[in-house]
Amino acid sequence: MVLHQTPAPFFLETAWSPSGEWICHNGGNALHLVSPDGKTHRLLSNRGSPDFGFSKDGAIVYVLRRDETRKWEVAAVNVKTGAETRMGQLGFLPSAELSGFSLHANGKSFITSIGTSQYDIWLMEGFRIPAGLIQRLWHAAKR
Repeated sequence: MVLHQTPAPFFLETAWSPSGEWICHNGGNALHLVSPDGKTHRLLSNRGSPDFGFSKDGAIVYVLRRDETRKWEVAAVNVKTGAETRMGQLGFLPSAELSGFSLHANGKSFITSIGTSQYDIWLMEGFRIPAGLIQRLWHAAKR
């Protein structure tokens, strides 16, 4: 049974609520809830993220996302009301990319993967820059 279709290039991430009542998924840069039988669809939040998960009791969906200044934050979205609470910034570099969300059994900790890019500056000496097309044609015309 197809519960939701999202056109490319969006990646669909999903999570079951602990009670099995809802399936949360991201799509179109939003978070949605769908019942397992596909009969009920709800927009949970118009600010989506591929990194989210339910609380132990299923009342909250925790979301790792960027705020308006592109800093990473944790937000809690109430499943019944859709009310969002910003829980705090994560302190990762804005250039970092996050992947995944898994809540600890105690409900007080979570894990995610953090990817960062590293760039080096190299000084290259003693090499000849190849001539461009115009320079080669100019020298050929002089011969």
